[in-house]
Amino acid sequence: MKTHFVACVLGLAGVLCAGGALGQTSVVSGTVVTPEGGPVAGARVSVEPGLAGDLLSTEADASGAFRFEGAFSGETGVFAFAEGRAFGGQHLNLALGEEVGGLRIVLDPPAAVSGKVTDEKNAPLAGARITRIALTHGAKVGIPLSKLAPFGVREPVTDKDGRFTVTGLPAGGRVALKAGHPDHAQEAVEDIVPGDTNVTVRLSRGILVRGMVRLRRDQSPVSGALVLARSGLPPHDTSLATTDGFGAFTLRLRPGAYLAQATASGQSTPGWQLFTVTGETPEVSVNLGLAGTGTIRGAIADAAGGKGIPGARIRLESHGNIAAVVRSGADGTFSVAAAEGENTLFFESTPGYLPPEPRAVRVAVVAGGDLELPGVWLAPLPVFRVQVLDEDEETPVPGAVVSLLRPRQFGWLAADAEGWVEIRIGGLPEDGRIYGTVQHPRAPKGAVFALDRAAARDTAVKLLPLASLSGRLVDGKGKPLANTLVGAAFADASPGDPLLLWRTATDKKGAFRWNALVPGVPQRLAVAGAGDVPPEKAVQNPAPGADTDLGDLTVSGAPAVGGAAPVGRDALGAFQKVCGPAVADDKPLVVVFCEAGEAQAVVEGLQNALSTADLLKKWQPAVVVRGGHACDSSVVSVHAGGPGETGGTVLYDAKGRVLLRTSGLPPLSSLTALP
Repeated sequence: MKTHFVACVLGLAGVLCAGGALGQTSVVSGTVVTPEGGPVAGARVSVEPGLAGDLLSTEADASGAFRFEGAFSGETGVFAFAEGRAFGGQHLNLALGEEVGGLRIVLDPPAAVSGKVTDEKNAPLAGARITRIALTHGAKVGIPLSKLAPFGVREPVTDKDGRFTVTGLPAGGRVALKAGHPDHAQEAVEDIVPGDTNVTVRLSRGILVRGMVRLRRDQSPVSGALVLARSGLPPHDTSLATTDGFGAFTLRLRPGAYLAQATASGQSTPGWQLFTVTGETPEVSVNLGLAGTGTIRGAIADAAGGKGIPGARIRLESHGNIAAVVRSGADGTFSVAAAEGENTLFFESTPGYLPPEPRAVRVAVVAGGDLELPGVWLAPLPVFRVQVLDEDEETPVPGAVVSLLRPRQFGWLAADAEGWVEIRIGGLPEDGRIYGTVQHPRAPKGAVFALDRAAARDTAVKLLPLASLSGRLVDGKGKPLANTLVGAAFADASPGDPLLLWRTATDKKGAFRWNALVPGVPQRLAVAGAGDVPPEKAVQNPAPGADTDLGDLTVSGAPAVGGAAPVGRDALGAFQKVCGPAVADDKPLVVVFCEAGEAQAVVEGLQNALSTADLLKKWQPAVVVRGGHACDSSVVSVHAGGPGETGGTVLYDAKGRVLLRTSGLPPLSSLTALP
């Protein structure tokens, strides 16, 4: 029996080891900073090019700056840590040869998580390892603890009592962790608050999966092939294995659906192969066939000007299975390794452009071959145009403000004297439709609208009186759930792709109220990080002007805490002012907390929104930026923020009382309601 011995270090699980051969270099650079924006000199910074990739690592210089160059692409993690600081980082999706600069990695004060790993009988499990953590609040990134031993970071291992501790987690954030054991299936736990000392991870023996990786052309086994099995269940964690000298591999997996892929030097399975672990048998067999690979090259260009378009997404399917997702480089060109045989390239939505027609191209790839595609030309997106009308469906509403829900934009657009609003978007959503809300500038009226290419021009939107909704969130014992995020999405939206209509947070008694409910729109209530609200109250379809009190809502699961709202007019005193006016003591205040990467858009969007609605004299705008922000002057009071205060908006009255907590821009009616 012939055995092939191969080795491969992947840049991305789905890029089939092609990156190095293409001769292009990607560049990632940025700065490591404190929450206040100061540099963290000497921080250890690493790039993880895919789950199976070796780390590239460096130290930040005296100004906190770092830079990486390499043939890495696709799903890439960039993270940092330093003594006395927590892990921080960002997740990128890179095109090969792309240059990404200006990253700001914020390192918060550290906190720890401790807990216990048990087996399926709840007995303590010694020798289990916490192999990976994920930062899931604010900037998101995975941290491979199993790869950090060379840099002095020990992979946490449970003691004889099953206890473990993970340090270096961002205070005020949220994390997930993955635990593994040689005799058990790995398990991931989400929505953990740093500081929690009672985390429980329960590992099951799982089902033994025995597999073989062979060459498709002659069925000879392949040694050293990397096998990935990605769970179809949240949080979609991935298990890895390497074939032995006989092409065999073993994994222990929980029952469920999985996608598997095997890769070796110049060879790959044709995409991701679906298999199911039912739990009805003690073992499951999986056979994966490797095919030779060739390279597909192409270019995407502007149909009007002829210039290459960077950042266009291309999805590759081989033999009906998803194989890879790549993006065009700075000059519009792209390259992707594909399994020999039939392949299909799907050209997905590109910022600023309509998708091409046809959106898919089917090609035949020869092993070792180099296939050059004809050019793909994209037309610019149209300008969408709507007219806002009052309840009588005849009277235009000058000054009405439009806010986009999808694609979501931070800012408002104002209607002209005839009620017309022009909407320009950066990219068309996958379903080809854009969604938004319209608010009356003076009365509590609003509407939700949807537009597609066929209705891009001359669409009318009718305003109706807004409704109100209130209730109180409690746990199974009737205890109020304070500072808990609650909101609603379109009732018929996919659970995996919810279209959020509104969000707020409960007060200390678990109560919430939302006074800007658009009538006639069925919407499903949801609690962030929790189970379901009672099904009989989950879907609401308010009538115009209705005021509905849902009473107590018993929430299953453990909801994510929204975070304590700053209290008092001196709330911003804890944050360093970067630019803009000082916060006045006698004026209502709108404060938006955001990440450094969002700061410019948030500052400009908040100023534009209040100016559009003629509310700058009535409200003072402020932005608190986690990681700091460089600015010389602004109408907005800009501050460098601390940890745990990200991603929310708070409205205060002139006496410092909290009026509303939400995300993004608040409803216009909440700003005009004050006398």
